[in-house]
Amino acid sequence: VFFFLLTKVMKSPSTRPVRRAWEIASQILAKPVVGNRLSALVPSAFAPTSEDDIEIAGHLRWMEQKDILGQDMLLLGPPGALRRHLALRFCESLGREAEVLTVTRDTTEADLKQRRELTSGPDGTHTTYSDSMPVRCALMGRVLILDGIEKAERNVLPTLNNLLENREMALDDGRFMIAARRFDALAGDTSGFERVHDNFRVIALALPCPPCVGNPLDPPLRSRFQARVIAPPIVTSAPGPQIPEGLVRRLAALQKAINERALGTVTLPGARLPAFS
Repeated sequence: VFFFLLTKVMKSPSTRPVRRAWEIASQILAKPVVGNRLSALVPSAFAPTSEDDIEIAGHLRWMEQKDILGQDMLLLGPPGALRRHLALRFCESLGREAEVLTVTRDTTEADLKQRRELTSGPDGTHTTYSDSMPVRCALMGRVLILDGIEKAERNVLPTLNNLLENREMALDDGRFMIAARRFDALAGDTSGFERVHDNFRVIALALPCPPCVGNPLDPPLRSRFQARVIAPPIVTSAPGPQIPEGLVRRLAALQKAINERALGTVTLPGARLPAFS
């Protein structure tokens, strides 16, 4: 019923300026596609359209600005698929390869660095190391999406501190990853060093704790990210001559009730309702 009423509101002639604003916001985000579109790791079917909400377009524009500055991002919001959808849509818009690492309470340091494995061959058993998802993304210039970092134990995520801040990490197999500018400045033998790609980015997805269940991020780790609150979409239309004001108020009240049901009694910063005049 909610979406049926919302569709009637948005089809009204008085909401044409709002739809036009959506189109302008989407045009601002239109950029030439870079990267390899043929790669299976580039998300598909997430690209923005002219029907996108103006707030969604604003989130994507903010993410693009942080990417240009070479900064990692933290998307904080209520439970739901909106944060992951934004991250995948951002990667598709720029043609960037992405890998999603779902963080749980069982995530260990080996899942973030390297996993040691025993392989048997004709000449006996050997110990080998396989790169984890963060290491692969750093070396190949992909976007690493950390989904649910509030679920990780406190002694796990600090493993990524140096990789996030200085783009450096010591691997268990003896190699050492360093930032691209430092690697390019090395003279002579570079054996044992691995170059972290310039395009490597990290997008972390988290729930607010409290009120949600999870562990709050440690201040040193939190300072590595540029954070943005991803609030649920709101009804942005204003009442016009052909839209009863009571209908718009009921839609806004219904949306507020749905948001409070998902978040409890706590309201996230930025979760706002439209102003009526």
